[in-house]
Amino acid sequence: MITTKDGVVWFVDKNANRLIRVEKDHSFTAVVPVDGATSQVTGLALAPDGSIWYSKNTSHRMGRIPASGGKGVEYELPAPNVFTGVIAAASDGRIWYVDPVVNKVGYMTGNGNVITYDAPRENGVPLSPAGIAVAADNSAWVTSVGLNAVFRVDPGSGAFTRYDIATPNAQPGFITPGPNGDLWFIMRAIDKVGRITTGGRITEFAAKVIGLDTLAAGPDGAMWFSSNQDVGRLDARSARVDMFACAGGGGMTVGPDRRLWVLGSGNGQLYEVSRRSEGNAARVAATADARESRTGPASSHGGPIETISADRVAAFVAASGGRVVVQYSSDDPNCGYCVLGNRHYEAFVAAGEPRVKYLRVLYEPWTSVKQSGEAAHVHLLGLPTIVVFDKGRETSRFEGDASVAAMRSKLGL
Repeated sequence: MITTKDGVVWFVDKNANRLIRVEKDHSFTAVVPVDGATSQVTGLALAPDGSIWYSKNTSHRMGRIPASGGKGVEYELPAPNVFTGVIAAASDGRIWYVDPVVNKVGYMTGNGNVITYDAPRENGVPLSPAGIAVAADNSAWVTSVGLNAVFRVDPGSGAFTRYDIATPNAQPGFITPGPNGDLWFIMRAIDKVGRITTGGRITEFAAKVIGLDTLAAGPDGAMWFSSNQDVGRLDARSARVDMFACAGGGGMTVGPDRRLWVLGSGNGQLYEVSRRSEGNAARVAATADARESRTGPASSHGGPIETISADRVAAFVAASGGRVVVQYSSDDPNCGYCVLGNRHYEAFVAAGEPRVKYLRVLYEPWTSVKQSGEAAHVHLLGLPTIVVFDKGRETSRFEGDASVAAMRSKLGL
């Protein structure tokens, strides 16, 4: 989520392959990206000139539109197998991105030129970049799942400097600038928030919650973080954590009213949090209220795939009376198999039978599947998993990623 200088809030609606623009009066406008025929809008960043940049993690594209909406432009990245995840804007106009699948870090200039760097490996283990943020000196800071570290990428030479995280297997993820020029990041596997100075000193803070997702610098000088069902406020000076009940888990930004706005976890709603909320967050508005504006052709979003919540699958299957194919996956770039599997599933569906119903259930972050009661009910052992139902009964399933031909063979379709 981002907030422009004129107080407009933008966020990504992944399920509908569009951007959502929220005005000060809380009215929504859905903006279909420039090329609506390509799917999986993922990253979002605010450039110095006020334009809105976005990435598409299965379409190897990045694009920008004016802050006021209207016609924009979209650029195709040079390599066909690039899966752009989160993006971050530098004050010099560069838009940095990470590609966790092919282990690269790069940036795009305002006119679409791209520079990429091969991320380091150690003993054959890739860096596996997860999050990226830009410091005041325009250096890029990248969290590494594979090497359990944070890396600084020099904006001039592209050289990587490594800073190790003391706790092993921390799974660092989302990273963002904080007060005083430090960078803050989450560590999903150990339920901690980390702070790294531009000199490379790392401090860990216990978050008192599982399922960490994003971070944001609050209007009160504290760092705020979101999880599946809560948001927390971290005072770095005292290490005190205060929790607020909220169906959050998505992006966070300081809204036009100088309060923290949190995107709901898969429910398309926004929530507003303040320290006077008495432990709760107030709903702002929902994406269902949005009217639509287009900057290009209508979106196909992977053809006839319908994205639904896990708790609706059983009812959908029972009511269909026919064959239903369900993919359980994630758009989280930290799940490399999911990113590849999503692309192959879309190709699988495009070549499928029109009489079959195709569904997709997404878990964000991918680790949240462990806390899902619905996932336990269908015996999910991992992501991605495809399950085929016929007349209400499961007939086959396939776990992991594979080619379209292999999927058809294993699923009997």
